[in-house]
Amino acid sequence: MDLEEKSRLAEGLALIALIDSRGDYLEAGYSCMQRYCIEHLRMSEAKTLRRLQAARLGRKFPEVLERISDGRLSVSNACEIAPVLTEENAAALLDAVTHQPKLEVRRIVLAAKRPATSPQSSPTEAREREASAEPPLLEVRRVVSERAGDHHRRVAVAHDVREQVLRPFERGELLVGQ
Repeated sequence: MDLEEKSRLAEGLALIALIDSRGDYLEAGYSCMQRYCIEHLRMSEAKTLRRLQAARLGRKFPEVLERISDGRLSVSNACEIAPVLTEENAAALLDAVTHQPKLEVRRIVLAAKRPATSPQSSPTEAREREASAEPPLLEVRRVVSERAGDHHRRVAVAHDVREQVLRPFERGELLVGQ
């Protein structure tokens, strides 16, 4: 997609946001904006959901549409950051995801979802909180080892399952639907 197409895409998203915010789809005889996009604009359901989410995000954060317009942000990545984008983190998060592939954006979003340690707490207090937290029901660890002089990597996946998860399997309860 060239820069002109990206610019037209951002303009289209701005128009979708405007139609959505004013409720113009109701006057056109559609019950919701999603129906308007699918039936009137002939978008696929998947494209409709992505474009609506990006348009609504762009209405709240105009810099999203600017970045889509100049190619720094894709519609897909705008949808990835939508759940965690706030007034407080918008500038930093948008800078962090600029020109990034989707997997990197997902990693950034996961990091943004993690609760930050409060500035008043020390690293020791943070470790104590983590140690006292309930362990996950299933924990998967990836272990990578390399032998000296060997270009092959060995990857092993280890997992720990808490007892209350295993107990129903051992008794066969999950197999018979009890």
